[in-house]
Amino acid sequence: MHTRSFFQHMLRLIIIPTFLCSVHSESEHVNTDDPCAFLNNQLIQEFFEVDAGDINRESSESSNPSCTVGWVKPNIEELQKSHQQAMSQYMQDKMAGKDVKMPAYPGNNHVRLTIHSTVFNDKASAEHSFNTAMQRLQKGTTMEVNGKTETVFQYDTVPVENVADAAHWIEGLSQLSVQSGVRIFHLKVKVYDTAEENRETAEKIAQKLALTLN
Repeated sequence: MHTRSFFQHMLRLIIIPTFLCSVHSESEHVNTDDPCAFLNNQLIQEFFEVDAGDINRESSESSNPSCTVGWVKPNIEELQKSHQQAMSQYMQDKMAGKDVKMPAYPGNNHVRLTIHSTVFNDKASAEHSFNTAMQRLQKGTTMEVNGKTETVFQYDTVPVENVADAAHWIEGLSQLSVQSGVRIFHLKVKVYDTAEENRETAEKIAQKLALTLN
């Protein structure tokens, strides 16, 4: 794997959830909810065709709790074989000096819920924090990379209607960020081949989560 691309990918996994949850005001109390309690088997099986025995669940220990639910794609061996061929072609193109993008690894299906660590005093405070986070995401942040200042963690966000009080779809992360009352959460759905299908499912799940989180 290309060293710089791998480094940037790992930074994205580590920093993006924290980055999105870093804007806050005075809080009434700190969130102690367990995201895995919301992403239970009943909810997962309501939206996806998967046996309970095939579901894996992993919690994070970060300041903004998250839960990742995953299961193996039914055609994973075929996908991995295709990925090996694509990586071989990618390396040939890179050695030939072509500007090509590294093929994405076909990981398992997964759904991740990250809940903002802050439970806000009021809806207006949550709304302000949410809007600020979306603006920062659109603007990105600057950092030194190989001696050069570059803008990283910059993504387009698309407002989504009829999901809680406010929601934005971030296609580059396959994630729906949601403000519901005094709560903020982020739902990543990476199951289907198209962004449209992942987004539609994320919206349906988020509508249900918004009712249980408040």
